[in-house]
Parts: sequence; structure tokens; C-alpha cells
Amino acid sequence: MPSVGRSLRRHHEGGLAKEGQMCDKGTAVHYVYILESTHTPSEKYVGSTDNLRGRIEDHNAGRSPHTAKFRPWNLVCYHAFADERRALAFEQYLKTGSGHEFRRRHLAFSIYADCFAETRESHHSELLHEKFPK
Repeated sequence: MPSVGRSLRRHHEGGLAKEGQMCDKGTAVHYVYILESTHTPSEKYVGSTDNLRGRIEDHNAGRSPHTAKFRPWNLVCYHAFADERRALAFEQYLKTGSGHEFRRRHLAFSIYADCFAETRESHHSELLHEKFPK
């Protein structure tokens, strides 16, 4: 598995992206993700990357000082953005007080739940567009 690399391009297609692909606009896809500690489920971590698989591997290998103490980590959910600025803005929002509440109400799924269930996907898209218009 590759380490974190900003040059890898990925495309979201109903699951984790495939290396070497880009979104329709020809730009790399940027992910905002939520991790949950396996040993301490109350510990969550919000991050962003353009190499989701590699970044999760880094967290679980202890290469991130912010997450090393509570490893291993499981991916709870992720959101793909074509625009890096929107991804970073969403990540920063999720780390604020109101963002914590947003996560609790709309993204607080068990590691065994499907974050992208069709019944919730359209609702989340509407909420994201309200908070982060183009």
C-alpha cells in the first residue's frame, strides 16, 4: 500500500477511488474522512487527504502523532470533493463546535453502518450544499 502522496489522483465511484483516475473536471479528488478508534470507540478523528487508503495505513502504523495513541483505527465514513478548498473548509467545519454537532446528528454511524446508504446520501448532499455552496 502506498504512503501518503499528494501526486496520486483518485476518483470516487461508489467506493474508494482507483489510482490514476481523476474526477470529471480533470482534477484530483480530495477526501474528508472520519476515523473511529477500535479500542476506544469514543475517540474519533477527522482528516483530509487525496490518498485515503494510504492515509489510513499511516494512521494505523502510528505515523501520525495525533492518532498514534488510539490506534488501530476504522474508517467510519468519507466524503469526496473535486475542489480541495471545499474539502479543507468542510474538514475545518467538522472540527468546530457546530461541526461536532453536525457529525453527531448526521454522520454518527457505527463502524458497521453504511455511511453512503441511498436514503441518506441525498440528504447529506443537500446539507453539504447548504453549508458549503459552490
